[in-house]
Amino acid sequence: MINISQGQWQQVNNTLNAKIFSELHYEELLIIEKLKINHCKNEQKRHLSIENTETTQGVELAVNAKNAHVCQWISGDNVWQFNAVECIWGNLVVDEKSLTRNGQVNIVSAELLADIAHVIKLDDIILGNLIEEIQQTLFADLIATEKLAQYDTDTLSKLSGVALQALLKGHPKVLANKDRLGWGTDELNRYSPEAANPFQLHFIAVHKKIATTGIEKLDTENHQQTVKRMLAEMMSEAQMITLFEVFSTQQKDLNDYWIIPTHPWQFQHFIVPQFTAQFADDSLIDLGVTGDNYQAQQSIRTLSNISRPKNNDVKLPITILNTSCYRGIPGKYITSGAALSEFIQHLCGEDDFLQHANFKVLKEWAGIHVSNPNQANIAQTPYRYNEMLGVILRQSPEAVLQGQQQDKLAAALMQTDAQGQSLIKQYITASGLTVESWLTQLFDTTVIPLYHLMCKYGLALVAHGQNLTLLMEDNVPKGLAIKDFHGDLRIVDQAFPEHQGLPGAIAAQLTKLPAQYLLHDLYTGHFVTVLRFVSPYLADEMTYSEEDFYQLLAQRILHYQSQYPELQERFQQFDLLAETMEKVCINRVRFNVGYQDTSERLLPVLATPLNNPLYPIAGYQ
Repeated sequence: MINISQGQWQQVNNTLNAKIFSELHYEELLIIEKLKINHCKNEQKRHLSIENTETTQGVELAVNAKNAHVCQWISGDNVWQFNAVECIWGNLVVDEKSLTRNGQVNIVSAELLADIAHVIKLDDIILGNLIEEIQQTLFADLIATEKLAQYDTDTLSKLSGVALQALLKGHPKVLANKDRLGWGTDELNRYSPEAANPFQLHFIAVHKKIATTGIEKLDTENHQQTVKRMLAEMMSEAQMITLFEVFSTQQKDLNDYWIIPTHPWQFQHFIVPQFTAQFADDSLIDLGVTGDNYQAQQSIRTLSNISRPKNNDVKLPITILNTSCYRGIPGKYITSGAALSEFIQHLCGEDDFLQHANFKVLKEWAGIHVSNPNQANIAQTPYRYNEMLGVILRQSPEAVLQGQQQDKLAAALMQTDAQGQSLIKQYITASGLTVESWLTQLFDTTVIPLYHLMCKYGLALVAHGQNLTLLMEDNVPKGLAIKDFHGDLRIVDQAFPEHQGLPGAIAAQLTKLPAQYLLHDLYTGHFVTVLRFVSPYLADEMTYSEEDFYQLLAQRILHYQSQYPELQERFQQFDLLAETMEKVCINRVRFNVGYQDTSERLLPVLATPLNNPLYPIAGYQ
């Protein structure tokens, strides 16, 4: 039985509407008017009132924040009004409880999108698809909201990394960040992160002749031993014995096959119908559902081992549209993935600065990919068809924890409880440190090591909230673990001397970018996509201004630079402290391109350059 709470439905729509206004204003798609502010005499509270005109509703809102405004946006005959605080990045933090349309409250997101489409002349086909994505997201938000209501920030802060992921908000910039087109309520309740339900994987044998592999093998290890070592990460010895018994009934030689897991939904919906010929000629052999229980992480396709948390995470393709692309596994990075992971781990292990920062690498030691034979030779076929079958085994964050440490995604810093209280405030308060001391520790264990990796080695990881795992101890960041080297690690397009130890085959697979583009893996990937959403909480809840926040970050970068004068030329190339920076937009891409299939993943677009909050202010301490 479906039982939807009207109050929760209104809440998730209001929350999403606030995000839509905020991000589309930031991406310069919506021009929002800031109305006249009338100050009352009470110095402890300001009242922002809109004077009666033909288009305003004469509302009055109490505001306690600096840079607060009553805002208005008009679409045809429809007038939207709301209270918002303008942040240092130029974006608005919208008070969702203040949103009105023609004086009415609790407007569904589909109606807001229709108003937006009218103004920006959005094609009806794109609008219809966008509304479908938004409705899917809202339903997933309902599940998460219901679960979040059981926690306050104290209990949230004590959850394990995997348990906390089930409650996180999702991508902070993408409007439809839980769209998962292709899944219905049954799939969402079984396989989504917010449902947090464990499930087993469906295993198949894959003949070597159709598999592309990148696996770190032990020197004395034969093929069967490698297969067993992989399977030991995903199932018990007894389950493995049973699996081999099923395989033996096919009268095939294990030396000719790999055995890999598939997502049970993917197996049913895509692998069987799209690879039928391979099952018919025994290139693929169905071995059934078995092994440990897994739970989806925020990224949907990466799964945590619930039965044995220190065992490998498993990354599997799921051919659903989620946060702007299909969640497959590309084959082009598979052959180099394990070797690249090993190289990065060795590099970090030999670097004294990274060692001192407790900078860890979650090794991606095994990858297998199978191309779709019906699609592989079609040059411009949609990319999703060749990303349907494969697996990557990655070291679990729990495997690198020491003592009483806990792993938390960097995305957790943007999380609030059901009452809107931030998790970062809870961490800082519980740590006993000042805000400045806590942030210094955060920046020194996250931003600075990533910047060091970029400046000294010309390597950059897309540093969004899911790729970075904070290693927390006593509520303080004590280290960082990085992951996702199959596509999210890039290299500068210059010959740095430090690249000499990088095998040519690996270097050939890495995406090469000019320095001014590569730095956005840190600047846009982390500053704009994580910190932009963190700093307003500290300004609002702990009276630590955004100016102080970003000037402290700038000072930590300058402090790091002072330790490496020999890298001065690199610091100029990778200039995080420039007065202006390019603004990268992602929602506008979908509005421009629509929903037709593409042969490559979509690329973001640029808007008016940002006034960089990290630009050093003379004399600022």
